[in-house]
Amino acid sequence: MDLNKKHLLYLTVFFLFLSLNASGQSNSISGRVLNQNTKESVEYASVVLFKQDSVFLNGTTADSIGRFVFTNLTSDDYVLSVSCMGFEAKKILLQNLSESAEIDVLLNESVLSLGEIVISASSTINKINQRIVFPTKLQLNHSANGMQLLNTMMLPGLNINPMTNTISSFDGGKVMLQINGVNVTSEEIQTLQPCQIRRVEYLDYAGIRYGAASKIVNFIVIRDDKGGVIGVDLMNSLNILAGGDVLFAKFNKGKSEYTLNYTTAFQKFNSNNRTRTGSYQFENSTPIQRDEIGDGGDYSYQMHDVTFGYNYQQSDSVFFNAKLKYALTNHPHNDFKSNLIENGIKIGQIFDGVSQKINTPSIDLYYERGLKNQQKVYANIVGSYAKVDTGRNYIEYDNANTLFKEQFGLSSDKYSLIAEGIYEKGFTYGSLKFGAKHIQSFTKQEVQQNGVFKSDLNQMETQ
Repeated sequence: MDLNKKHLLYLTVFFLFLSLNASGQSNSISGRVLNQNTKESVEYASVVLFKQDSVFLNGTTADSIGRFVFTNLTSDDYVLSVSCMGFEAKKILLQNLSESAEIDVLLNESVLSLGEIVISASSTINKINQRIVFPTKLQLNHSANGMQLLNTMMLPGLNINPMTNTISSFDGGKVMLQINGVNVTSEEIQTLQPCQIRRVEYLDYAGIRYGAASKIVNFIVIRDDKGGVIGVDLMNSLNILAGGDVLFAKFNKGKSEYTLNYTTAFQKFNSNNRTRTGSYQFENSTPIQRDEIGDGGDYSYQMHDVTFGYNYQQSDSVFFNAKLKYALTNHPHNDFKSNLIENGIKIGQIFDGVSQKINTPSIDLYYERGLKNQQKVYANIVGSYAKVDTGRNYIEYDNANTLFKEQFGLSSDKYSLIAEGIYEKGFTYGSLKFGAKHIQSFTKQEVQQNGVFKSDLNQMETQ
């Protein structure tokens, strides 16, 4: 190779390296939120990042010294929106962001009239163990449903996954969702129109009343006297048979509201693989190492959930809600096919198939009545029936014989009733609640494994 060709090759490799390095570069936007007058840090400001075409990208809350950061950004045009109670909101346009940027955001203090408080921007009222958050116009305009609105509000301690429409708590506890104080599912939150949401009441410590729940998110909504809404939310995969869809309808007439929610999820593929290794040492024998090498298997799952609802509301004094729900979970195939290797030698194959089907109809009745002098009474009755059928078929075999076989079956029927009554008295700086809760359940089980075993269990608990 002559000298000119060597130089050409070196230059080509050099520019290729530069282009790869540039294309893989990840930018960030970070900085501090400061008071324009005092230059002191503004703590816990709401910082939201949009594309220039107003598409929401991410949001965070500044820390106790006003710092914030957004990472893994590509070269593009962005809008940074910063707001905090007591300050005027500010937007910053970042055009052609080609490298990481450090920004100090200076906020001007807003002047409030003491004669009348008008909530025109983000506002949070902090009480003992509770935050009352009023969504901003910007948050309402960039949200299509209640779940997206909750994502833009960035309540501390909550993690919202907009792809799966699920909510989790940073501490690992359960997040209980409510609409006007009534327990609901995440699918029902998806049916909320942002314009209906008056405020969100957030309890970051639920207390023993709510059992395993560690946080409560209660959407306080308003509704029209007439009219309705019908909508769908579809999310389906293009390369595999999988998806999750929501259909909802809501109609209002006077003080009554009628709702229908249908949710379905499904998944099916034939590459369900599992690989495991185990070592065994029996007395007076050589060690045995068994390796299970996955060779595909069928997986299929379906979920259907339909809920009919009715509620009646008379201003803030009387509220009644009734829900009739049926849920079906069908998991006919969770199968694994594997090659079985013992001490390095293939001795056969494994088939391990598990199936499960769950039927759950339920009825939920809730009543709330306001009394004089900041008093309220609540009553809630939930009745449900759950039928579960589970089966497992495990076989080890070679070309001619069955080496090992085990079958297992479980059938369960559970009837349960939960009744709760609560009295609440409000005071200037808090409230007092007390009540009673009764749980009654009856479970009948039948286990099939080397015979048939039956059992009955009757449980009762009053708190």
